[in-house]
Amino acid sequence: MILNGEYIRSSLPPPGKRPTCSLQLSWLARCAILSKKHLSPHAAQRALREVSSEQTSFGTLLRRYRTAAGFTQEALAARAQISARTIADLERGINRTPRHDTFELLMSALDLTAQQRALFLEAALAVARAMGMTMLGHLARQQQNYALAKARYREGLTLLRAFDSPTYTAWCLEGYAAALCAEEYYVQAARLCAAAVTLREQVQTPLPPAEREAFEQVVAGAKTALDEPAFEEEWTRGAKLTNNQAIDYALSDVCA
Repeated sequence: MILNGEYIRSSLPPPGKRPTCSLQLSWLARCAILSKKHLSPHAAQRALREVSSEQTSFGTLLRRYRTAAGFTQEALAARAQISARTIADLERGINRTPRHDTFELLMSALDLTAQQRALFLEAALAVARAMGMTMLGHLARQQQNYALAKARYREGLTLLRAFDSPTYTAWCLEGYAAALCAEEYYVQAARLCAAAVTLREQVQTPLPPAEREAFEQVVAGAKTALDEPAFEEEWTRGAKLTNNQAIDYALSDVCA
């Protein structure tokens, strides 16, 4: 499979294992990255402008349309024949994007106008493109191509700047911090790790267990490389960053 001119080997994960970035992308991420017919770079930026002009994200838009229709999460779930947990996780950003069938069921259940459907899809695709860049960053980092990994993470963060999505931002920052740590930029890695932890705590979306060990190794590596006062200082600074401040720091020259 080719993504942005990069070859990705596809295979099925072992039983009980989560798919990693080298395996599968969501249907939205594939659409956002693979098909210029569906989302060219120009169209991606246009979608971002249209969605960000209302300061919205997919989860926020879902909540807005649901409440406007007078549905509780449970009522919408029954109408769409999906679980209320699915709707709650989408609205909170725990699930990064919906499955294709879930997306179609939600649009049908909400009885959206053509314009609302277009905005709904644009919001999903804009987030999916940012997710795709993050996943490509993870892949490049796994292949020890840290320069490419950082470039992909920066692309993802640039797209995420348009949204108030702490969970998505934290996910990208965690990978970026790992790449920086691998290149021995421990100060920057420590600050980004602290920012990611804080963002996840704010929205109560803890790091998935499958990713926790690798993240803790990055934190431990930075802590070992720096003396205790230096590490604590950077951690404190990172923990104080807002979503947008964390993105601004990650995109600054000091992290390039």
